[in-house]
Amino acid sequence: MNELLNALELIELTETPWETLMEQLKDGLIPTPILVDGMPYWKASELQEHADQHVRNISDKGAFYVVWIGYKPGVYADWEVTKKQTEGYPNAKFKKFTRRTEAEQAFHKGHRKYRTY
Repeated sequence: MNELLNALELIELTETPWETLMEQLKDGLIPTPILVDGMPYWKASELQEHADQHVRNISDKGAFYVVWIGYKPGVYADWEVTKKQTEGYPNAKFKKFTRRTEAEQAFHKGHRKYRTY
């Protein structure tokens, strides 16, 4: 069995409690496992790719800012840059989010769906 798992580059996340794995799976923090004899295994390369994507989705300060109405609308990972895009702009609309994907989705939906500043 270990030879098969090694050949397929599958790993078992034995250090992580089952409940935590299920929560991470539900939140999209880990990819869907492959079941082998009823046990979940993950392809090592997919776990790394998923982890890399997750890291790219989080800013250094844990915040992303959407500017809907400002000098240059867009998604920013830095408050000082966001501030320059909104300060002094009449009726500027912007909001803080914790994840890049959430901010990008909000940007495309428009400010009317959100309580903005």
